[in-house]
Amino acid sequence: MNIKETYKNDYNIFLGGSAFVGKTTYFNSYLKIKFDIYPYSSKEIDYKLIKKLNKNYLYLYDSVRWSRINNIGLKHYLKKADGVILMFDLSKNKDFDELPQLLNIITEFYELENIPFLLIGNKSDLDIEVDENEIEKFLDKENFVGYFEVSSKTNKNVDESVDFMVNYVYKKDKKYLYEYYI
Repeated sequence: MNIKETYKNDYNIFLGGSAFVGKTTYFNSYLKIKFDIYPYSSKEIDYKLIKKLNKNYLYLYDSVRWSRINNIGLKHYLKKADGVILMFDLSKNKDFDELPQLLNIITEFYELENIPFLLIGNKSDLDIEVDENEIEKFLDKENFVGYFEVSSKTNKNVDESVDFMVNYVYKKDKKYLYEYYI
């Protein structure tokens, strides 16, 4: 078997979190779609090609609030995931407090160590309500590959956070395949 034949061509990064944390705005901000002051909730799961690296295609999936997706639908999409960006609203403690529940939904289908997770605190342009120490405790307890505070409205750290995750997923897979087939 040749290493070249074993490489994947498509990589999928799943964007999830509670309703109205700014997932769609984050998604659109990265794609340079104009900021919409009137928030709306995604109806289904939408995805777009975000990068092409050599012959590899990287897709970002934007989703409805996870509790609204039936478990079969969520399982279908998550089984394609090569990485997950988990988002919460920095201006609402309630959204941060829901993170453990969202992680439990995912772990019904997967072991956390098999999929890299990136934590995003969105809406850094607003008054921050979530305690920095609580975020640190959560990051220490869970297995995240990184954390970014972003503002989808001003595009602060949006490109950097997506690019970080894209590079992490891509390099992790290439390293694993290279080590495995040597």
